[in-house]
Amino acid sequence: RQTAFAAIDATAGRVRLPFSPRTPFAFVSCAESGWPDVSGGAFVESNLAPEWLRRYLAAKRAVEAKLSKTSDVLRPVIFRPSLIWSWDKLDVLPIIPVFNLASALGVPFVDRTIRVGT
Repeated sequence: RQTAFAAIDATAGRVRLPFSPRTPFAFVSCAESGWPDVSGGAFVESNLAPEWLRRYLAAKRAVEAKLSKTSDVLRPVIFRPSLIWSWDKLDVLPIIPVFNLASALGVPFVDRTIRVGT
């Protein structure tokens, strides 16, 4: 969060020519940061998510909020990908089918996973 805040401040504070377009600023958040906006998401976060995940989501949301406050000079581009995995990350492979099935069944707070390919 602090690194993102510093990058936002540095980018927003740089000198711009008059009438120049807003500077794009891309931030990779996470799909779970949108949980409060979907059915059941707030319940899952407050009752089922571990403490470390709640802190992680608070940090992601803080950066998203800061970006929205600088939208007069920056053009925020926020990506909210779901679980990102690859075949060599054995620790997450067992949960991939569960995420994808839940997403296919329409569970509102679960998004389809994203596989990294080279």
